[in-house]
Parts: sequence; C-alpha cells; structure tokens
Amino acid sequence: MMSNYGNEYTLLARTLHQQKVNLVAMFSVLGGGFNYKLVKDLPDVAENMMDYNHWFNPKSAKAQDMKKRVEGAGMLFTFEVYLTYNSVMLLADCARARQVNRQGQAD
Repeated sequence: MMSNYGNEYTLLARTLHQQKVNLVAMFSVLGGGFNYKLVKDLPDVAENMMDYNHWFNPKSAKAQDMKKRVEGAGMLFTFEVYLTYNSVMLLADCARARQVNRQGQAD
C-alpha cells in the first residue's frame, strides 16, 4: 500500500507493528509518513524501517548550524525545511545571475 499522508502512513505502520505482520521490508519514498515525528512518537514502530527520503549532509558544518537553529526554535529539522531553504537560495542565485547579465559584469 502506498501512502503519502502522514496520518495514514502512521496508522498503517502502527497497525502492522501491533498485529506483528511479518514484512520483508517497509520503506518510505518522497516524504511519505516517515519523519522525525514518527521516530520520536513511535520508536518501536519506526525501528527497522528503511527511509529513502532526501536527507541533509550530517558532515556539513553549515547544515549542522541550520539544524541547531531550527531545533532551537522548537521545530523539527525535516526534509521540507532544508529543501525549502535550498530552493530559496537557488532563487537568490538566479536573481544575482540575472543582475550580472543586465550589468554585463560580475559583482
């Protein structure tokens, strides 16, 4: 069963765990319902799940700084947070490139 809704995903995962269904694998792609909240709220259910979502580079000092700031504000550092950040930075780079093209020279 495929689901991209957090509540459905959590219900399915919890039910399979409670009913002790012997699965070969359970994995999440493109968000799904697998996230930090599921791991935090239901660690037994999340145990041994495979997550194929995009994750930040844990070795990056910049990523660790951003994670610290987000979590310091009481939020979870989820896929959507850093993906949105990267999207905004891409737009800013495009705006700078457009400015360079108009001026005919780099700043």
